[in-house]
Amino acid sequence: MVIRDARGVPAVDRLRALETGEALPTRPLLVKMAKQYRRPLVTFYMSAPPRKGERGRDFRTLPEGHSDAAEALLDALIRDVRARQSMVRALLEDEEETRPLLYVASMRMTDGVPALVASIRKICQSAIGSHHTAIDLETFQGFALADTIAPFVIINDQDAQAAWSFTLLHELTHVWLGETGVSGAFAEATIEQFCNAKDRHLSRSMVACRLYQTGRIEEAWSRLSAFFRQKWLQTRAERRERA
Repeated sequence: MVIRDARGVPAVDRLRALETGEALPTRPLLVKMAKQYRRPLVTFYMSAPPRKGERGRDFRTLPEGHSDAAEALLDALIRDVRARQSMVRALLEDEEETRPLLYVASMRMTDGVPALVASIRKICQSAIGSHHTAIDLETFQGFALADTIAPFVIINDQDAQAAWSFTLLHELTHVWLGETGVSGAFAEATIEQFCNAKDRHLSRSMVACRLYQTGRIEEAWSRLSAFFRQKWLQTRAERRERA
């Protein structure tokens, strides 16, 4: 959407008038605005702004001066995911044989990482769709909906493909803990360090190796091996610089 100067009014002032309600957009312009702002067209006919996307807990550690625009994109993504999740949940609830998933919120951090990993290994997960948007990793790395009927896990595809497996394990841990929320690239909170398996010195490579040995990530192993080597070389170089 491009708004230009017109009738002696600068483009920035025209946009401000539209956003504040001082000027009314034409329907073609309104359609373009709906696409640009990532909102359904009906949103612009509402008497009040729609509610912010319900994120659950915010596990992120954001840098100072983080982009508000990126947060708006994240809200749009969360609203979309929750809409999909609510439809899946409604369909499942209509099935008489549907039962709550016992693994959701079945564990606590006090149970320890090994016990939680053992529990995750018993459950098979599947992907039912995708949502593509250019949200940077600084904004979010993953998102978990710890619902007992239709749990969802979202992974930011802006990350390296080799890292997706780690994010999946991280967000699955949130589901097992019953913690809905959004995670970032920097893990300072205790629960985030637990989900990364760092507090028990259980490395990501160890978890991935065990999953490979049990035949659960055979196709991704070559990418994971290259990723681990890259990280190891990077860490070694950083240590040499500090020495």
